[in-house]
Amino acid sequence: MYFDNVKKNFGFGMMRLPMKGDDVDYDQVNLMVDRFLENGFNYFDTAHGYLDGKSEIAIRKCLVKGMKEANTL
Repeated sequence: MYFDNVKKNFGFGMMRLPMKGDDVDYDQVNLMVDRFLENGFNYFDTAHGYLDGKSEIAIRKCLVKGMKEANTL
């Protein structure tokens, strides 16, 4: 029960992500996001200032991919 409360308050920080040169390593981030969601977490901390906006693009790509796979779009 305690861990359920932790999940409600625990966020995936998108400020620093794996990179390939100047770009986000989308394959690696996708694996990380999938694992985070599979374990019952759902809060992502991002902002336009993180990685000059690349953080928001990365999480959007990951979540849209997941929604398409789940047929929930």
